[in-house]
Amino acid sequence: MLSPDRGDEVLDDADPEEDEAPSPEPVHEPPPVPDRRLRILELALVLAVAFLGSIIYSMYLWWIGQPLSPSATLDEVHRILDSATSIALLAYVLHRQGRSLERIGLTARLSDLPLTVLLGFFSALLTGSLGQLMAPFLHGRKTVPESSPGLLHWLAVIPGAAKEELIVRAFLITEVSELTGSEGLAVLASVGLQTLYHTYQGTASALYAAGGFLVASVFYAGTRRITPVIL
Repeated sequence: MLSPDRGDEVLDDADPEEDEAPSPEPVHEPPPVPDRRLRILELALVLAVAFLGSIIYSMYLWWIGQPLSPSATLDEVHRILDSATSIALLAYVLHRQGRSLERIGLTARLSDLPLTVLLGFFSALLTGSLGQLMAPFLHGRKTVPESSPGLLHWLAVIPGAAKEELIVRAFLITEVSELTGSEGLAVLASVGLQTLYHTYQGTASALYAAGGFLVASVFYAGTRRITPVIL
């Protein structure tokens, strides 16, 4: 029979680490996916901020046939600021959803360059064919005054192209395809919206440009890479 002192010794000799259960590994849960209604609302918000003004201006020009005459410098500055604001809003919405611009196809790879050339070739091939078919209709009413673009115009081209392709191509196709389960519907939504805000060029010219929009949309839907389309 053990004395009380000896019993205390046996208890004291026990390794406390053996009695402790190993701590579980931290679990990194994926960010919560927003519900369907919220995603539709955010999609509408991004599209409205980015393109509602363009759609209204295009429909006005298409209906009235008389272009507005703002200062060219102010117009290009507005275009740069508008593009930056639209892309920033898109980046915020993606971040809130646990995604990023890279997740919807914005890459920086050497392989973007040959894909850009290939995409440009097929786009030129299709639009050239459409141009031959629609040539009798492409020399009618001119709704945009012709002028020589300056340096500021070319500085506005890159953010303008990035805004257009990231939102009306990458974001719209990604969201519509995931919300509806239809890649075809997503492509049609992208081409249709982009054609709509190009109606200021006239109906025939807008439909002619839709050929290039279709090539770009099918390319993105198949590859999920938007950088070659922007380039």
